[in-house]
Formats: sequence, structure tokens, C-alpha cells
Amino acid sequence: ANPQNLDISSLISCPKSSPFALALRVVKCMLVVPNRRLSIYTRLWCAYEAHLAYEWNKVVLTASASPWASFRQALPAVLLCVVLGGLLAFAWPEGPVGFTAMKVVAALLYYCMYPLILSVILYSQEQCWYRSGNLIGAFLSGHYLLVLARNYHLSSFFSNESGSDDAEYLREWRSTHINFAVSTVLFFIFSELDRIRYFTLAHEATLLKVGYSGSIKDAACSSSTDCANIWAEINGEAASEDERSLIVAKVDDTIRTLIRAGMSSRSLRQAVEEGVCVDNANSGDSIAFMLLISGTSMPNLENLRVLDVEVMTGWACVALTIILWIVFFNSSIDRRIFCKKVFIRVILIFVWPPHLICSLFFKLGLTPMTHLLWIFSISNTVGMSIILALTALHIGGVARIPRIGPWLAQLMIARGPSALRKACKTRPVDRSTVASSDDSSGDEGSSDELDGSTDDDPQRASLEDRSSSILEV
Repeated sequence: ANPQNLDISSLISCPKSSPFALALRVVKCMLVVPNRRLSIYTRLWCAYEAHLAYEWNKVVLTASASPWASFRQALPAVLLCVVLGGLLAFAWPEGPVGFTAMKVVAALLYYCMYPLILSVILYSQEQCWYRSGNLIGAFLSGHYLLVLARNYHLSSFFSNESGSDDAEYLREWRSTHINFAVSTVLFFIFSELDRIRYFTLAHEATLLKVGYSGSIKDAACSSSTDCANIWAEINGEAASEDERSLIVAKVDDTIRTLIRAGMSSRSLRQAVEEGVCVDNANSGDSIAFMLLISGTSMPNLENLRVLDVEVMTGWACVALTIILWIVFFNSSIDRRIFCKKVFIRVILIFVWPPHLICSLFFKLGLTPMTHLLWIFSISNTVGMSIILALTALHIGGVARIPRIGPWLAQLMIARGPSALRKACKTRPVDRSTVASSDDSSGDEGSSDELDGSTDDDPQRASLEDRSSSILEV
């Protein structure tokens, strides 16, 4: 916004009316571009931008290079795994022995996909495991899809042990399996894109910390006049030293949240106040999974014609899914990021497990197909309701739910071993001690928290070292 090649002393004499400040006031979010040599927050003007972003409740995001070039390089390996897995499906022999073997393998792969996808999404801080998980998943899902396609015309392949279910129900059950197989193939392909984004953003976060002390009090400015004007704007009408320190602390919290999460917003800072670990909250979740599960989780409209019990539940799920997408596309960017995380985790943790358990009962002949499809419809509707409610609350509102709020918010954004451990033991922050702890923490406490050198987060530093290797992929 500032014409850097001109004499701009008159334009920036009042920082709050300078061109960049006027531009920042009218936008919805601010994009921070890290410097490769030194943190931008060692410069006072950049610290002042963070102050304005906090004061005006702007969403702050860390910029990163486009992941598509790296994704195009990684894509052939993933597609090769899918093709090899598919070709292996044709190695099974014909006849009763091969048929039985393929039926057993398809059942095993159906139940193995869930823990594999769950581990890739929730437990992947290691670059090597993340990529290996995607390649293994691509191979297995390709094999699973082609095994189903090879036996698509055989109703007995999709029936349970009793083999007594109606042919129309079996057709719907077969379509459910095919949809799930296609979804898993596409998931592991797009998961490579998420992997690249995840480690790229982690690398960008390390650049924001180079030379940064943890507080804007140490930020420098080449002009003493600009320095005085900026600090006068930051301090505002604060009369006492405590009030000025509180203002600086709020800006420091904004920057600290940006570095740890990859973004900073009022709702995210509220979650931090409740004790939620927000590390890498802006990375690693793709909208592709939302699109795929939206289609595969919704009830088949043919079932609504057959099962009168499911009619209202099925249409409720359709309506909730449409409402969710309307809310998603009309939300701010930070709410959309949280919505993607909530969607994926609710599906994996609360919706898919009932599906898998009921599918196992059906395979063993313990429940009829009618009950299975009814439970599918109920769990999908409940899941969509939970997703919509948590998205509406946003992460800050979720974290403030009495008793379970911080734990639930942590679970929705948890990624990696340390974050999952924190999700199990997260408790609300005692607000009576916050003020005193802020006053006594000092600069060293801020720097320690910024560097992530805590006992609860031993892998933070190693993640940052590994993140730079994404350029070699």
C-alpha cells in the first residue's frame, strides 16, 4: 500500500492513517509473508501491523508457496501405487477358492481403511510416515476398488453369511462399498496435497521465529520519529505502565498464535486462553474429503422409497448437508478452516465407527440389512448435526463449553502424538491466575513458549527441522 520508491514521510507521519493502515481496515484478513533471513516481527512497522490486526479483529494468515508444483511431482508415485494395487486384484484365481479369498480380503480392507485414514489425519507429524501412509493407503484402496469391481455382478459377494437379504438391499449395499472404495482412493491422492501444505506451512512458521525475541518490545525501527509515532499509537490512551504492558502482551499473543497455528484470529486466541494447543491449526485438511464424504454419507434416495422409517431421517441428513455447505461458503476463512477439521474428525470419530460395527454384525449375520441402513441414516444425520453445531460455535465458542469444551476443541484440531495427548488431558484455564502469570512470565517465558520447548511437546522442534525437506520431494 505504501509507495516505497517515493518520499512517504508525510504519508506515514500518522501511522493509523498511513496507506497500509487504511488498506488493512477494509480487508477481512491479512496475509503475512515471512522473510527468509530474519523474522518480520523484529521490525516495528510489522509489529504495528500485528497490533492493528488484533485491534480490528482481522484474521491473520501465514503465506506459503503454492503446493501444486510439489504435488505434481509427488502425484505419479501415488497413482502408480493405485494402479499396482488394482492390477494385483486380477492375480486372484478364478473359482470358489479365489472367490472366497477375495471376499475375505475385501472385508479386511474395508475394516483396515478406517485406522489407516485415522492415523494419516490425526497422527502424522513424521514426514516419512505421512508419505508412507498415503502410498500404502493408495495401494490398498486401489486393490480394494478393483476387487469390488471384479465381483460387481455377483450378489453373493456382497451378502452376509446367511445370504437371506433382499436383492434390492444388496444392490444398495454394493453401491455403498463402491462409493467407499472410490472415496478412499481419492482421499489418499489428495492427502499428498495436504502433506505438502502441512510441512510447507510448518517451515514458514520457523521463518517467523528467526531472530524474534517473543515480544514486540524488542522490535526495531530505522527512524526514531516513526518509532515514537508507532509506540504512541500502540499505547493509545493507556495511562499506566501495566496498561501498556497489557496491550503489548495482547499483540505478542497474536503473533505467538500466528507462529504456532499458521493463522491468528479472535476465536483462535480465545481457544488458547482456555488451554487449547493450536499448533498447526491451519494446515493439513483438504476440502476434497468433505466433498467425498458429503456424497457417500448421505442416504441413497432409493432407500427412502423402500424404508418408510428412514424417510424423515434421510431427508433431514440431506437438508443438514446442504445447510452446512451454505454456511461453509459464506463463512470467514478461519471458520472455513475449522469447519474442514470438524467435518473430517466428526466423520472419522463419531460416524464411521457405528458404520463399521454394524457392517461387521451384518457380515456375521447378526443384523438384517434393513437395520443396517437405518443405523447408517441415523448416524449420518447425527454427525451432520454435530458438525453444523460446532462450526456455528467456532473454535473459541467450542472451547468455552463448560467442562468438555477445551477437550472437545483440542480433539477437533489435534494432529500428532503430543496434540492427541493434550486432547486427553486438556482442562480449562483458571482465569483467576491468568493475569498474575502474564505479569510474572517475562520475556523468557514468551520465548520458551514460542519455541515450543515444553515437556508436553517434545516433537515440535524436530518437526520444524523436518519441514524443510518438503522441497526435496
